Amino acid sequence: MTDADAIRDRLLLAAAQVFAEQGFDGTTTRKICAQAKANVAAINYHFGGKEQIFAAVLALPMRSLEDSIPDFANDALPMTEALRRMYLGMLAPLRNGSVEAAAMRAVARCMTAPGAGGSRPHDHIIVRHHAALSALVARQLPAAAPDVVNLVCGALVGMAMHALIGRLREGPVPAMWSGEGEAELDALAGRLARYGAAIIASEASP
Repeated sequence: MTDADAIRDRLLLAAAQVFAEQGFDGTTTRKICAQAKANVAAINYHFGGKEQIFAAVLALPMRSLEDSIPDFANDALPMTEALRRMYLGMLAPLRNGSVEAAAMRAVARCMTAPGAGGSRPHDHIIVRHHAALSALVARQLPAAAPDVVNLVCGALVGMAMHALIGRLREGPVPAMWSGEGEAELDALAGRLARYGAAIIASEASP
């Protein structure tokens, strides 16, 4: 990694943390640079401005989601293993100290605040992820109507989203996972995959 890459990564992590704490309107490029221990001109140099680094932060949780698509969409995989790989990609923000976790907190804070910059995560990645999951489910339920496939996909994705939101944002519902390390995260993905396989099997039963 070059020095420029290292500075860019520090700026992204700092931006995610500051946006999560201050919201979009309360965040300034000066605050981000101070958190990152970078020159005040660094954001303009690496990103172009506050709106652009905010968009980059929103995209961070999408990286692991996008990377997982070819991994779990492999036709040769057993269904439960494919689901486990999908969940590992979706649950990446739960990795201890990850920049994706900070970005998810920023997304949660800024999505409910006015003046959030008008930026959205990369919808095209979500569309591709859903298409890959739909194909996986449809292979297991070849006679199922499209609405049933979509319902199953919603149930599968919903379990991971509940795990993420419950852990990354305090709320009235207790977190469904309180682990820390990679082994525990892998165990969570495996457990969700087994639950997911049971959901699919229930639709396959007469």
